[in-house]
Amino acid sequence: MQLPTYMTAPELASQWGVKLAHLYELASRSIDPLPLRYERGKTRSGFLIIEELNDWIARNTVLYSERKEHV
Repeated sequence: MQLPTYMTAPELASQWGVKLAHLYELASRSIDPLPLRYERGKTRSGFLIIEELNDWIARNTVLYSERKEHV
């Protein structure tokens, strides 16, 4: 089974159990924004490349055992 190389913003919002607006907020951050992409000339159907998303998640999350140190 081949893993997908990208996912759409609505798919990620559904998977994470958040509103799409929250993803847009993360993508609008000035420091380390969520790597949301669009095809040139398009403004809808944003998508994320899985490899970039995984890197972003690693930089922007903490392990369960370390969470109290980062509150």
